Amino acid sequence: MAINYDEVIAELRAVEVQLQKELKQVQDAIPAMIVLRNKSKGAAKTQPIPKGDAKSSPIKKPFSRTGPTEAIPVFLRQIDPGVASSTREVLDGLTAGGWTTKGEKPLNIVRATLSALAEKGIVEKVGEGWRLKPFSTISPDAFLTTGQQQPSPQ
Repeated sequence: MAINYDEVIAELRAVEVQLQKELKQVQDAIPAMIVLRNKSKGAAKTQPIPKGDAKSSPIKKPFSRTGPTEAIPVFLRQIDPGVASSTREVLDGLTAGGWTTKGEKPLNIVRATLSALAEKGIVEKVGEGWRLKPFSTISPDAFLTTGQQQPSPQ
């Protein structure tokens, strides 16, 4: 009996589509779980996980209308200051918080922003991860945009 390759290919493509849907569900769940894990590290008891899809979820989306420069320090402030987060974990946390970009490579955007924030002295690289620098070590000039200067004391 001859193999009908077109039939086999069609079946494989149908399986591929189903697997891609399942993979998307898993990928969408990871950022939310990272945020929940990071929030619960200091909690005395675990909180129930909200049910429902992303559109009806009661989880707030604090980064939905912010750029990465504003969102990253806020995200890093929400987690344990002694724990450094990888670039992927930062991206996952931002995404779970509603951050979006039109860029094709969001991980590269987050990586570049983390480097820029490190140059400004707002975050620091610790091993393979990133953490917010203690406020006492951050220069007020770090928050000035290019061309701004601190007012001189009168």
